[in-house]
Formats: sequence, C-alpha cells, structure tokens
Amino acid sequence: MKKTVFFFTFLLLVGSTAFAQITYQFAFTFPNAAASISGKTFFLNYGDGSGLARLRFNAPGTNDSVLIDMKAAEENTDKIAGCSGADRLYFKLQKNQVIYGSDNNIVLPSYFCFKKNNQTGFYEPFGFSYAIDDCKAPVTAFTEIKYLEKKDLTNAFVLNYFTPRDKFYTGLFASTRSLTVSELSVKMHLLIVANTFDEHIGKACAKDMKRAIKFFRDIKDFLGIQFEYDTISGKKYNLSEVEKAIEKLRSAAPNDIIVFYYSGHGFRQNGDNRRPPYIDLRPNYDENPNNLNSKSLADIFQVISDMPARFKLILSDCCNDLSKTYSVKTKAPSITKGFSLTGNIQNGAELFLNAARTSILATGANPGQRSICNDDFGGFFSYNFLNSIENQLSFATTGPSWDKIIEEARVKTRNMSLRADCPLPNNPSNSCNQIPYFEKQSR
Repeated sequence: MKKTVFFFTFLLLVGSTAFAQITYQFAFTFPNAAASISGKTFFLNYGDGSGLARLRFNAPGTNDSVLIDMKAAEENTDKIAGCSGADRLYFKLQKNQVIYGSDNNIVLPSYFCFKKNNQTGFYEPFGFSYAIDDCKAPVTAFTEIKYLEKKDLTNAFVLNYFTPRDKFYTGLFASTRSLTVSELSVKMHLLIVANTFDEHIGKACAKDMKRAIKFFRDIKDFLGIQFEYDTISGKKYNLSEVEKAIEKLRSAAPNDIIVFYYSGHGFRQNGDNRRPPYIDLRPNYDENPNNLNSKSLADIFQVISDMPARFKLILSDCCNDLSKTYSVKTKAPSITKGFSLTGNIQNGAELFLNAARTSILATGANPGQRSICNDDFGGFFSYNFLNSIENQLSFATTGPSWDKIIEEARVKTRNMSLRADCPLPNNPSNSCNQIPYFEKQSR
C-alpha cells in the first residue's frame, strides 16, 4: 500500500490574559493511506478542559472540500502509570459531525499534545498522537509555528470554519453597545487582604494578590470604568487594619462596584453553624493562639452587602474546617494559557453593570474542607473563579451570568482538587475534594 502524507495547518487560539489575544499557526504532517492532502484545523481551547476543532481539507483524490467538527476534552493522565512527571497534557479528540463533504474514513489524530514550558509554567502546543500509552506513545511535532494577530481573523477567514449562525461567528462580529456616560462614571473599589508573610502559604497568597490586582485592573481597562484599590498585607496584616479598610468602602456610590478579596488561613469556629469560614487575621500565631484577631466571613458579607454600592463581590480563598491547620500545598496543576481572544462589552456590562442590585459571596471550600494552593500557582479556587469570569466575558459566550460563573468555578475547582494529593489522617486514598461555597443575594 502506498504511504502518503497528510499535511495540516493547525490554528490554536489562546490568550495570556483576559481580553488579550494570542493566536498560533503551525503545520504538521501525518501518514495516510490515500493521496497526499493539505488542510487546515481551527482549534478553540475553552480553558475549562474542553475545546472544539474544525478540520477543513479536500477529500483524497477529489476537489471536494470537507469540514469536520470535533470535540476536544482534556485527558486526565495524572493517575496513569508512567505519566507522572511527563510534563505533557493531552486533549482527546472525538468526531462530532461532518459539517459538509465526506471524510472517506480518513484516520485523523486522536490526541493533541501540549508540553510544559518551564519558563512560563504553561503547557503549550507541541504535536499530535494516536495514543497515550503511559505518556510514551510517539508524538509527531508540529513542523511550523507562527503567531496570528486579531486582524487575521477577518470575516472571510472565519467563514472557512463557521457559518454566520454559529455562536463563535456571531460573538466575534456581532455589534456591541458602548457604555453610557453614567456607566463610565462607575468606580470599582477593590480591597485585597493577603497573608503574604506567613511562612507556610505566604508565597501562594502573594501570587493570589498580584493575580487579583491585575485581573480586576484588566476589567477596569476593558470596560473603561473608574478604579481604585487597597491592599492589607505584610506588616499591615491585622484585624484593625482590615476593619478600617472595610469601613472606607461605605464611601462607594450607589452605582459603584465593591470587590473584597481574601487569601490566607481560614477555619471554623465551634458554636457558629454558618457555612462561611472565619478568616485568620493574626499577625503572629504564637502570640495570638486564641484567634481574637479573626473575623467571620459571613459578618463581612453582611456588612458589605448592606452598603449602598450596586454590585458587591466578596471572595476568600482559605480553609473551612475545624482543625485550624494550614492549607494543603501540592504541585501546580497542568494549565494552558487563557483562551479569550477578546472580551465582549455587552457581556461585561451584563455582569458588572447590571441594574439588579446583587451581592455574591464566594469562598474556596465548604464546611469541613481545606483549600489547596501552590507557591508558584496560588490558590486553586482563586484561579478557577477568575478564569470562569474571564470565560463569561469572552466574545464566544452568549447569555453570561454569575450563576454560570459560580457553577463553572465549582466544577473546575473540584476537578482540579481531585487530581491533587491530600495526605491527611483518615484519608487512605490521599485524594483531595475541595468544593467552593457560594451565596447570592439580589435586592
């Protein structure tokens, strides 16, 4: 049988931060039993362990154009023998439908393989394979890689893979409204409390603090609204400073936004059956063994919810158990860069400038559970919650809502935690199980 080569140009759309765009174009070849074929693949990574691929090529021996839609799902190789430390991430491909043409039973790749870039910590596209085989299956590397800019995603280009009815197309090209003068005057008040001096989790908390500042500043720049922030960390870290900073938030105007974010230790207090944890604000644990410098997150939520601002978001990434032990530290998860090509102003307005007066409490763990973090990565919950907001802001999303953000963050945090090891008493499997807790009030 004649050995032929299938030539592919592969487009991967990913983004390093919200509202930024990084697009790759790279080529690869693989053997097939028919005539040599050239084609193109468009791959969209949703950032939640799933994606889609649109494969377009001419059928072997004909001029008939074929377009195939494929689903992509991240394969959990963490528990597969031989994959530990392989620094590989796989997306398993499954043919969803042939949109037009006939594929003539062409054998297509089964996996897209990503390899870890040790400098950035991100997993980046590397090649394709037909199997995993303990992460030792042959991987054919891409033969060409180059960046594509947003200007390359023209109407004609996108129509190669999508119809005007597809959500991807409408999200990219549909007109979006501009903010009103009143909306542009809205100010976001961000208060961050982070236990950066703690010898156990201080580095992870510092990572969370920097990530949160950049993330909400990006939202400010994207929407064009006003912004100010304050941080309580380092030598300022204590209950008195936190209470004074919270009190200052009362100056927020009725249409403003308040975001309170805490990264540190948390625990449950005997006799308090409310589900949110206490945040531990002791500057020195040896000198303050009785937790007098701690505060209930439920109380913080109530105080901020009663303030005049229209939208309030209260976040915490901390444990929520009785042990008063330290957060679980584990290896960093396998992550690719964020996927957003660009944000949709309409989506941003729906989430942050909605007329409904809303307060949301989001904390990293349910009662009895501990929060997971990594020095170089930060808190698992913090990453997933902010990433879920980013996904809802994307042009590829229609009908954004905080309910969708909450559900996505809950699922993604739990799934990420199940891949981590928690060597705790009465836990023979060593597996973690972290499920975030949320409350939502609308007035």
